[in-house]
Amino acid sequence: MIDIESPKEKKIENFVKLILQKEAYIDSNIILKEISENNIGFTSLNEIDPKEKIILIPSKLLITKENFKNFLLNKKLNFYDEELINLYFSILPNLTFFKENNFLYLKQSDINISLNLFKNHSPIKKSIETLFKNFNKLENNIEKYIFLVFRTRSFRVKGKSFLAPLLDSMNYNFNTRGYFVENESVYLNSEKNLKKNEEIFQSYNLKVDPIKFFLNYSFFPSNYSNLTFSENQLILNVSKNTISKIDSKYWNINKDQAISNKNSISFYDCKVPLILDLMFESLSINNNLKNKTIYNFLTVVKNQFNINEINLCVENKNYNPILNDFAKSIKLYVSNLDKILENISN
Repeated sequence: MIDIESPKEKKIENFVKLILQKEAYIDSNIILKEISENNIGFTSLNEIDPKEKIILIPSKLLITKENFKNFLLNKKLNFYDEELINLYFSILPNLTFFKENNFLYLKQSDINISLNLFKNHSPIKKSIETLFKNFNKLENNIEKYIFLVFRTRSFRVKGKSFLAPLLDSMNYNFNTRGYFVENESVYLNSEKNLKKNEEIFQSYNLKVDPIKFFLNYSFFPSNYSNLTFSENQLILNVSKNTISKIDSKYWNINKDQAISNKNSISFYDCKVPLILDLMFESLSINNNLKNKTIYNFLTVVKNQFNINEINLCVENKNYNPILNDFAKSIKLYVSNLDKILENISN
C-alpha cells in the first residue's frame, strides 16, 4: 500500500519531462513550479498571445478512480504508464494536508458550529449533514483520500470523472476561462495576453454558489458572484387548467397541482437569467407576477440562514480558520441573494 500521509519530495521537473514524452502538450513559454508551500502552479516565461493552446492532456493519460485506487493499493494497473502515475502522485497533496485543511475533517464541535449557521428547516443544512455522514461511512483512509482527491481535482469528460495530470496543477481564478474537451482529450487555451512571469489560472465549477464551491474545495473566490438552483427547487402551485398546458421543456409536474423547474437556474453575476422569462412566459404569467414570484422564492431561500451567527463566526478569531472561511462563503451567498433581490426590485 502506498504511503498517503507522509511528506513527499515533489518531483516536478521529472514529472513534466515524462508527461511530455507521453504526448501531453505544454507551451514552451510556461513552466510548472512551486508557487508557495503546498502550492504549485503555472507561470509564463515569456509573453503569450490569447487563444493559444497552452496545455493538452490526451485521453490515454487521464486517470480513472479505479486506476488511482489500484495504484494506491499496489494492485495491477489498467493504466499504461506506472512511472508517470508515481511521479504524478509525488506532486499531489497528501492525506495530512486534507486533514489539516479540508472542511470534512472538522472536529465534531466545529461541525456543530457550522450547522448552527443554518435554521433547522434549511435544505443546505440537511445536505451538509448528509455530506458528513457519507464521508464518515467511507471504510478507511485510502477511501477518504481517493474521495477528496477526486472531489477537489477531477475533470468531467463525457459525464465521467478523471484526474488530468498536469492540468490539475493550475490554480483557480473566478474571472478566467475553463478547460475544453475534444476527442476525449482535455485542453486549456490562454484567455488574454499573458505577461512574462505572470501566473496562469483556470476557472471551474461556475454553475454552483459560494457555499457549494467551498464544500467542494475548502476555499472559495471572494468575487464568486453566481448562484445556481438545481432542478425542482422552484415550486409553484397552479390551477388544473394551467397544468394541462405545461411546457415540459421547462417544468416538471408534481403532485397536488404543483410544478417545479425542470432544469437548473443560474444567476450569473447576480443577474436574472433569460431562462426565467421563458419559463414564466410559457405559463402566460406577466412580468410583474414573475418578479414577485421569484422575489418571494429568493426571500424564502434567504430565510434559512442564521445571519447573526454567521457574522459572529466570521469575526471570531478563536475559531478554526476553516470555520471562519465557511461562514464567509455563506455571507457571500447571502450578499449575492441581496443583489439579485435588488435587481428584481429595480
